[in-house]
Amino acid sequence: MDKDKQTPLKLEHRLDAPPQEVFEAWINPAEMVRWWGPKEFKTTSFNADVREGGEWRAVMVGEDGKELPHGGRYLTIEPPRLLVFTFRWEEPDATDTEMRVSFEPDGSGTKLTLTQAPFADAEERDSHAEGWRELLAKLDHFLADNAS
Repeated sequence: MDKDKQTPLKLEHRLDAPPQEVFEAWINPAEMVRWWGPKEFKTTSFNADVREGGEWRAVMVGEDGKELPHGGRYLTIEPPRLLVFTFRWEEPDATDTEMRVSFEPDGSGTKLTLTQAPFADAEERDSHAEGWRELLAKLDHFLADNAS
């Protein structure tokens, strides 16, 4: 097996909001539509049945107008510390990855740890890493705007 397929994507990010607030931002579709996706994308819809076994689906639109639908199923929901769900692009031959997002108190903020696996190769993993970094930056701005 390709070693890169065995290496999950792992990102750590500190947010200036308490874990409960950050967790809520990850499970409230009305909030998620405002920050979900990389910087050059706008999320036009986010629907979620937030319960273990429930499904979620989002549609992002790029600057070129192309829609990128994707979704998955919630596997574990442990407020406000853990959210585990599948992620799958709606395209031929797409495979599920598992997302694990943990929320730990860090002073007055939250240390968010995101892992995702498996990937077909390192290029796919690294592409997702860039997208998640940009998404987390958008979440920073969203939380800051809501704190005001």
